[in-house]
Amino acid sequence: MKYNNIFKSMIIGAAVVALAGCSENSWNEDYLDGFEVPPVSSNVETLDYTLTADDYKNVAANPANVALAKSKGLSKQLSAVGSNGYFTDEIPAKDYLPAYMDSILFPYFALNDGSAINLTYKQAQAVPELITQVDAAEMATVSDDEYKEVWGSTSAYAKAFTPERPASSYLPRLLSQRFPEAVSGDYVLISYNEAEVEPDFENGVITPIKDVKIGETYNVQGFVTAICAQGYILSDDSGSLLVYVGRDFVADNYKIGQMIALNGTG
Repeated sequence: MKYNNIFKSMIIGAAVVALAGCSENSWNEDYLDGFEVPPVSSNVETLDYTLTADDYKNVAANPANVALAKSKGLSKQLSAVGSNGYFTDEIPAKDYLPAYMDSILFPYFALNDGSAINLTYKQAQAVPELITQVDAAEMATVSDDEYKEVWGSTSAYAKAFTPERPASSYLPRLLSQRFPEAVSGDYVLISYNEAEVEPDFENGVITPIKDVKIGETYNVQGFVTAICAQGYILSDDSGSLLVYVGRDFVADNYKIGQMIALNGTG
């Protein structure tokens, strides 16, 4: 972490010098009796300020900074500064803070000429290249259509990988289809569901939880999202329901995120 004194020379300072040859109140004194323009404040301040998470995001989104990083082939690295909340050797504060401090998004943009800010910011030292690339990687989520492709069906499929259909066997092909221009060394952060049991499609079509009605029997499938005293909450993309087991319910047999397929009456 570094502490820098950064002085801001405001444009208004030059404007005051340029207009010093005339009186801004001369017209008011002649035509508007008793009306005068208040003088420009000359209050010089010295402040302490620590960059916030929003500041780092604004630094990364600043148009001048975006152009600078793009010219150096560091666009992803600049984006990572916004998400990680710290500067790096590739994106140093000395190169990317000035443009942000000159923008209206900086909290103390309007400080008077000659004021100083004792600015505290985070600077990572010697970040491994792998970490830098992963931090700047694109985010992706396995889609419904991709799960259907994994299961080879548009109806009897689970929105998850399973022991018989592991992510390691299917993700390389799915990612190569989604990112055909990717080359060796590119990274992507992929989000997906993984179940420890195989779904049961033998009992018929899986009904979305939102369509379950009281008194009718359904095949439903989802993920455990909460565990209660005598049952658990089962959820899919359409909604959630309480699976009531009763006093014989053993909470230790279930865990959050577990995929369950069951047949029951609403």
